[in-house]
Amino acid sequence: MFPRGSVRERVAYLAKVAVLETRRGPRGWWTAVRNAGRLLLPPRASPAAPQAAPPKAVDRQIRFAGEVPGLVTVVLPVYNQAAFLGDAIASVLEQTYSDLELIVLSDGSTDGVEAVFDRFTGDKRVRFLVQRNQKLPKALSNAFDFARGEFWTWTSADNLMDRRQLERLVAFLRANPAVDLVFADYYAIDDRGELLRDPAFRPHNRTSPSSPEIRLPRDVNGYNDAEDNYIGPCFLYRGRAGKVLGDYAPELGVEDYDYWLRMNTVMRIAHLGSDDLLYYYRVHDNSLCAQARELGIFSRKDRLLDIDRRRRAQHDRPWRVVVRGLPLPAAERASAPDADARHTVVIVPPEQLPEDASGSHLVAWFASEDREAPYRHRMAIQKAAPLCLAEDHVMADRLALFTDRAFAVPDPEQVVRFAELHARSTFLAEFERDPAQARRSPPRVRLPGDRPLRVLLQVDDFTQGGLEQVVLDLARTLREGGAEVRLVILGKAGDAKARADALAIPVVHVTGAARQSQYVELLRSGVDVVNAHYSTYGADLAAAGGVPFVQTVHNSYVWLDDDQIEAIRRTIPLTAAFTCVSAEAARYTDVVLGVPPSKIVVLPNGIETRVASDHPPRDRSAARSALGLTPTDFVFVQPASIYPPKGQRVAVHALAALRETHPHAKVLFAGRALDPDYHALLRAEIASLGLQERALLLGHRDDVAHLLGIADAFLLPSYWEGWSLAVAEAAVAGLPLVVSEVGAAREQVAIAGGRLVAPPFASITEVRRGTLDAVVHALQPEFVARVAAAMRDACDGKVAAPPHAECAAAFARRPAYAQYVRLFRWLAAGGALASARAWLRQADRELLAASG
Repeated sequence: MFPRGSVRERVAYLAKVAVLETRRGPRGWWTAVRNAGRLLLPPRASPAAPQAAPPKAVDRQIRFAGEVPGLVTVVLPVYNQAAFLGDAIASVLEQTYSDLELIVLSDGSTDGVEAVFDRFTGDKRVRFLVQRNQKLPKALSNAFDFARGEFWTWTSADNLMDRRQLERLVAFLRANPAVDLVFADYYAIDDRGELLRDPAFRPHNRTSPSSPEIRLPRDVNGYNDAEDNYIGPCFLYRGRAGKVLGDYAPELGVEDYDYWLRMNTVMRIAHLGSDDLLYYYRVHDNSLCAQARELGIFSRKDRLLDIDRRRRAQHDRPWRVVVRGLPLPAAERASAPDADARHTVVIVPPEQLPEDASGSHLVAWFASEDREAPYRHRMAIQKAAPLCLAEDHVMADRLALFTDRAFAVPDPEQVVRFAELHARSTFLAEFERDPAQARRSPPRVRLPGDRPLRVLLQVDDFTQGGLEQVVLDLARTLREGGAEVRLVILGKAGDAKARADALAIPVVHVTGAARQSQYVELLRSGVDVVNAHYSTYGADLAAAGGVPFVQTVHNSYVWLDDDQIEAIRRTIPLTAAFTCVSAEAARYTDVVLGVPPSKIVVLPNGIETRVASDHPPRDRSAARSALGLTPTDFVFVQPASIYPPKGQRVAVHALAALRETHPHAKVLFAGRALDPDYHALLRAEIASLGLQERALLLGHRDDVAHLLGIADAFLLPSYWEGWSLAVAEAAVAGLPLVVSEVGAAREQVAIAGGRLVAPPFASITEVRRGTLDAVVHALQPEFVARVAAAMRDACDGKVAAPPHAECAAAFARRPAYAQYVRLFRWLAAGGALASARAWLRQADRELLAASG
């Protein structure tokens, strides 16, 4: 009765579709009429590909930090589709365009998809992630956190990519720099992979009801008003567009449709303009299309379109862009007079970030010649700048240490346009969105066979001190995270080695003439990552064995001579990552040691907060009396080794300056004397100043928590630090802080409160081996005066005690070193450091929120 391809078949099919559509409500009548026109009228000829504006070289120069030119990132989320997954992965890896990375993420699958993963672990282009079920939008956002590609796309586990898909779509975007997303026609297939002849799937995009070819509109004008998500599953968009648009929205359940609507509002989308069919979309009982009515997708779509109409109405109100204090074109550009502007974008130098943080979308622009600007303004970047633009790619990599939104925009003409584009995209993404619903938990990297991570921690000497404590705490956290840990000592071993033995951490002592062969044997015994702490040995051996070599930088290494610095520089090409314990350590590693910022990540230390806060003296008055302290004394404590960088002489002279106004101020110095000459000088100056009863040298103490419990404030006027464990312990113990602004002090005080004292130099990078004596041995009166003023404020009650809960959450050992677990697993899986930065920051926020 209804021959295929006949007018009779079309009319009968139209009647069937009309009945189905009108069941959806009044809007279904319009859909039925629209389908009638599409089915009964002959298909229009496909016009040529859209003619883009004349290409400009600057378009290709705009990159997000960490972007790899030419690389395509393909994300493949999967939830319980193990039967199809292998073919989907193979269709990506068999692309004729081979410069790609594939990120496969299991969103809480329970049907054994991991066994499919293991079939592809030999391909270095593939990374496998797993997470608890968070639904498709968050799975996509989590996976794209790792993306490094110049171009992005995603596919589904039950679908297949044509081998030519990426080649054709990449070529189009390269030829059309004004287009941000390209999409193409595709085939519909059934659950067996056969071409689909069922006419119920997208009838209005088919030349005949029996054709498996899905032919999409070539004219995309009015896409937001079309009430049809016709972009489909075959698409490719620029990575910078993905970074600007942000997350896929989790609230509506129509994540791709919302994403394309937002993109089309502020960017340009286009059809490939050819008849190529480059994708195979599977229609079966478990596909979204098949479950659309059951899942309520039609009603969600209607709600989304209503939201989109309202947000576009708000978005289309006049925008105004203001440039302040920067050598950018046009001091001000406005689409309407000031009084009519509803949105304002302000582009400023980083120095103006805190002042302009309210009422505007703020953008910071960084010139390439000021290499240290991101480090100086790191707190303002994190607090006030949703977007940071750099003049070159190296500066963008520096900014990426502190923000997820760092871009290189070399042409000043493009800075204003790109800043406005980002502001518009952010407005659309945040319109009527619930931040609580947008929160997502980070995924976990899966190693082949889901085997444990194997880490070799490495030190030269392992005696006593902060570095040793960090290594021990890191080893414990790695083991708690399921890793197998060994510690290799290349030099002297002391008390810290005994503590490692007590914790049952396997220790290997590698010394002497056979050191190299022993080291190589260690690597061959099964190591995924080598993590070296103030040690460079074996970088070449690890690289030769294909083992990532990670150097942890514990401080600003101001004492290194030129030969030692050169030795570190020779290991840079062999090192996968430099993990710096603070932003200041990262600054020194970048500017002085010459490590490219793309190889740096900041991973702060942590402490055992329970130990720091749970051991106050039972009788505080008696404990103070045992040290010769009276109830009226105001006691500062400085638990630090006695040697020049810790600034004990500065503390003594500052204490002398308080003699007249605060005669009851005292300082307890607790620490081993590492420099006998300095210790003798300190004793002599205490005597000469008449401070024997007020500056008490207690020597090395194992009961630091006890001393924190009897003190009234904490004092540490160091010349340099890494990430001070002592400062964190004092904060958790509730002591007001007086510390010099070195190392991580700025970040620690931002959480704990306290007084920061400017050190006697503008930047730690000014301190070198040749200037050390002038810095630490010659007392600078201005520095002493600043320390004395801060101590005076503490005595007068003007320095507040730290908030215990916030400090305990922020400084806790397990959340801090869990970041190493994540990073090591990612590097062991073949991932690049640059693609893990945003993920590490997101994981850190998630852990802190949970612990808080």
